[in-house]
Amino acid sequence: MKFTIIYRMILFGMGIGLISCGNADSKHQHELASYLGEALCETVIESYREDIIAQGGGGLVPATNIDKVNASRYYVTIEDGLMEELMELQLELWQDYEIEVYERDNDKENGKASHFIIIKSKGEERFGIRLKYDKDADKFHILGYWTIEPNFLE
Repeated sequence: MKFTIIYRMILFGMGIGLISCGNADSKHQHELASYLGEALCETVIESYREDIIAQGGGGLVPATNIDKVNASRYYVTIEDGLMEELMELQLELWQDYEIEVYERDNDKENGKASHFIIIKSKGEERFGIRLKYDKDADKFHILGYWTIEPNFLE
């Protein structure tokens, strides 16, 4: 089952969100996965924004929703290197990102994930994250991630 959440970073940080879900547990887990994806992207954007401000260009980048920057409230464990890989996309993410949530494991994996998210920028898939929902903690374990190179030759 695939659900899509769209967030567009427009000048000065305005956003748009779309969501549709089934039952209450599924909807709650879907929302948590979406919030986790958004929080990871917003953390990257905030880091980029701080770098630009430090260089004297604070008016050039959109403000982030600082309430969404604390991604750790949505995960129990995080895969080593994930944030460093996401930081590589900061130039793209501050302009535009979209999060797709799937309530299953990636077809190429072992089936242990309950969800995976795809982060898109400018309509292109750029990053994937596998998640396993922990009911007791009401958070996700981040099982792994992968990067997706843009297709510039289409």
